[in-house]
Amino acid sequence: MTAFRFNCPSFLETPRLTLRVFQKRDNQALYTAVRESAQALMPYLPWCHPDYALQDAEDWISFAHRTWQDCTQFAFVIENKMTRQLVGGCGLDSPTEVGSANLGYWLRTSQTCKGYATEAARHLANVGLTQLGLQQIDITMSVTNKASEQVAIRCGAVFQGRETKALWLHGTPHDTHHYALRHPSINFSV
Repeated sequence: MTAFRFNCPSFLETPRLTLRVFQKRDNQALYTAVRESAQALMPYLPWCHPDYALQDAEDWISFAHRTWQDCTQFAFVIENKMTRQLVGGCGLDSPTEVGSANLGYWLRTSQTCKGYATEAARHLANVGLTQLGLQQIDITMSVTNKASEQVAIRCGAVFQGRETKALWLHGTPHDTHHYALRHPSINFSV
């Protein structure tokens, strides 16, 4: 498994959000956010399932800590600066030898349509391209995930193509759209 060449800062700030490493104390807030949003998340995220339990949140947080330590994934809580509410998660994963990595993001249902996903994704992509030595940030989603696709577009990602049956979600193959950000193409303004 390829690791990132540089470690990522564990605390990042945007005008409205804090992105920070998951802590054990986040287990209940993560569980609550996922359960609130399961109907919206399940069609697009393999880890979200009808029986998502507190143990799943605890297991994810432990996994996030391990992968942070070995520099193979940097997973962040997206937190509202004012309320300190967990509004979602984002991260960089799947680094390659040629300097690319995948960017993923999700929001709890009650916090969508406020620009938070774009703000968090844009900032984390900026960190990846300017501090982690990445040459490209990939964003891939099911062709039916229009909300995720709009976030990629608002971040300035360029459409790379469609892949047939490239994503398996809950036992079903999905076609994907692939977008990419490279240093000159990213729109860093909020």
